[in-house]
Amino acid sequence: MVDDTYYITPHEAALAVVATSMKKSRLKLHLLIINSIMGAFLFSAGGMLDLMCQSQNRGLIDNNMEGIINLLQGAVYSIGLFYVISMGMELFNSNILFFSVGVMRGAVTIMDLFISWFISFWVNLASTIFVVYLFCHVSGVTSTGNYVNGSREIAETKESFTFMQTFLKGVAGNFFVCLAVYLQIMVKPLHVKVCMIFLPIFTFVAMGFTHVVADMFLIPAGLFNNCNFGWGRYFWKLLIPAALGNIVGGSFFGIAIPWYLHLYVIEQDMKELQLPSYDEKDEQPLLNMDSRVIRTPTINTMANYNNVSDSETSSTINKPVRSPKGVFPVYDMGPALKKERTIASSYTQMNNASDIESVMSNAERNKTTTQNSDIPLPSEMMTGNGSLSKKVFRHFSFGGGGSNTDEINRRMNAAKITPKAAGMANDIAGIHTDSIDYNFHDRQSVKRKSISSVNSNISQPALNPKQSPSSMGAGYGSGTKSNGERTRLQNEVIVSGDSSSVSIDSYTEQDGDK
Repeated sequence: MVDDTYYITPHEAALAVVATSMKKSRLKLHLLIINSIMGAFLFSAGGMLDLMCQSQNRGLIDNNMEGIINLLQGAVYSIGLFYVISMGMELFNSNILFFSVGVMRGAVTIMDLFISWFISFWVNLASTIFVVYLFCHVSGVTSTGNYVNGSREIAETKESFTFMQTFLKGVAGNFFVCLAVYLQIMVKPLHVKVCMIFLPIFTFVAMGFTHVVADMFLIPAGLFNNCNFGWGRYFWKLLIPAALGNIVGGSFFGIAIPWYLHLYVIEQDMKELQLPSYDEKDEQPLLNMDSRVIRTPTINTMANYNNVSDSETSSTINKPVRSPKGVFPVYDMGPALKKERTIASSYTQMNNASDIESVMSNAERNKTTTQNSDIPLPSEMMTGNGSLSKKVFRHFSFGGGGSNTDEINRRMNAAKITPKAAGMANDIAGIHTDSIDYNFHDRQSVKRKSISSVNSNISQPALNPKQSPSSMGAGYGSGTKSNGERTRLQNEVIVSGDSSSVSIDSYTEQDGDK
């Protein structure tokens, strides 16, 4: 872990849902199947404990105290979901949340959604039935004693509801499950995640709402003990309406809260109020774990880069590896391409008017048009990523490109690939390390001491002869430590010891986007 905060805001949590959907869409078929198998195995723990509460408390049932049993079942079922989330496995119901938000954000396609939902649903079903039959029924745990009557009671009670009633219970059930998954993303400590998962799961189980994967354990357990209906009735009267209801409830939650209220509405408000923008990056880009998006201040180095010659560029700009294509921008890596940047934040604000004017000079605008369509124009930076309809409907395609102008231009430019551009365009397989880089931290410590020394002693910042005060941001050319001076130091434009040259230790978006 890099960030030491325990909680993230709803906006970052919504972006973490998007980042997780991108991560899950990268799973190869065999990994998706294995994860779905293990997800079913782990989630079955909740079904086992639910059945135990029903079967081993006959005295409460005989004395008409079923409400206490419902509360006990609600209290134990969250254990299975906690296992799944902490291990990063695949569960059909949680995938409904991740991919519905991912599609609305434009991070994944409808085909990604269909593959994930289809595979995880049927593999969860087959794996859960395998656990029920082999480890619970054949082993004798659920096929003897009170478990026989308990499993029959659960299955027959669920079958007594109509198709529409099961559907409506499924809508409410997955609304609460997605709430649990969403809440736990906001927190970092595992013991707090348990609490965030427990509360919504306790609510929906105690109330008797429907969770299709949970029923994959409870109903087959009754079927193997010869309840009063068969497998065909289970599939068409219980499995199908529960799955449809879960899709509606989970998608409604994902679209209404994470996507609309916590992404679109917040970013529109930021645009209208001209609030500061931030780089949102994934602190946990590894597979088989939920993403954790944290914010860092936006570093605008484009203005400085425009005034540095090619020879100076190669010697003064240190370029880390850019964040990979098709991956949510990764913490500790360089800037991402335009599509990944707009997925992470569709609202971007430049520091001031002089930055915008410097970045988009006539010469640079011509260069951008002919060489690099991924660099956003000032209008894109200030107003976000277009209208609501364009942001939503341009992503409803199987190929991921559709008729989007930016995508067409990108493909056209790709037909004129230079060796340098080809090398920069190679997909990077997700370079990241959780180990501590002591050399990096030592360098950062030296930089901080240099900045502190400059901040206390500098009276006039030295400028490159090719740079103008306006292009360096507000505050340059004055004898005080103004906001512009602090911005310069925060962006790690380090003044050398003799105060005669400027060394830029940052990554330029222009090179990163080529």
